[in-house]
Amino acid sequence: MTCLSEETPADGPQMIHLDELPEPPESIKHWIDAGGLKISFGGRQPSNAGMMAETTYRMVHRYRSNPRWTVRQTTSNRICQIRLRFRSVQLKTTHEIWFLERPDSDGFWKNPLVLHELDHLRLSADPRLAVRFQELVRQETLIERSVDDDESVTARWVQNQVDQYVQNQFAKVSDLASIRYRELDRLTAHGRRKIPEDSEIAKALKEIAP
Repeated sequence: MTCLSEETPADGPQMIHLDELPEPPESIKHWIDAGGLKISFGGRQPSNAGMMAETTYRMVHRYRSNPRWTVRQTTSNRICQIRLRFRSVQLKTTHEIWFLERPDSDGFWKNPLVLHELDHLRLSADPRLAVRFQELVRQETLIERSVDDDESVTARWVQNQVDQYVQNQFAKVSDLASIRYRELDRLTAHGRRKIPEDSEIAKALKEIAP
């Protein structure tokens, strides 16, 4: 069985390899795979005092496009009209769960702290986020940008405008995941309490169950 990650230096967080742990239930195995999960412990202090574990995620987006553009002169300035043509739009998210102290291997996948951190992963690995990103990016077929007098409208200039447009849509999706993380921790006091059954977070977790 392959491990979740490469070895890390002895003076930093130490990786917990998947083959060191009991076989996870299929539902958890699904999220390990979908979330590109690494697990580590020790070697540093938590970002917030008193926290025993943290889940971090890294979202990256890629897209391919063939924009077309025209420039028109108005009475006050120049306007570049860019027609957006996307061939592909992708979003990928990877995760690392870090523990201050290594949880016991026995019963690892039933440990309440482990399950809480896996709830974080599920919220940011929600496949609907990728769908939402695609919808946001593709919702516009034309964007307009002002052109300064000293600017030349080149293919690179146009690509920069498209990049910024896509980045703005990406930020909306990434921010949504961050909001979900904060709300989960607020409702549960960082895993010390159960998730209220009538909460939006509980509803979201039920909707994304594999």
